[in-house]
Amino acid sequence: MVRDYTLHCGPWAQEELEIFSSVPFDAALKSAALAEDGDRKRFSHQRRLKWSALRKSSSILVDAANELRRCKSFDQLHNLLSSAK
Repeated sequence: MVRDYTLHCGPWAQEELEIFSSVPFDAALKSAALAEDGDRKRFSHQRRLKWSALRKSSSILVDAANELRRCKSFDQLHNLLSSAK
């Protein structure tokens, strides 16, 4: 999944991957849910999202962290997140 994303999204995707892979899973998950880059600033392509929506998504993802670790395919990930609302 990650390989496909980096192939299709270019160098900036590689930078994001390096940011999230340099920290423990739980920290990466929270930063990703809050749309934070390595400097804890919001990614430019996520600036329109409301802070309340980011906090809610972060809470949902952190609560589902163990199940997320077990996902082996995009379908599993999608199904988990669809039911985690």
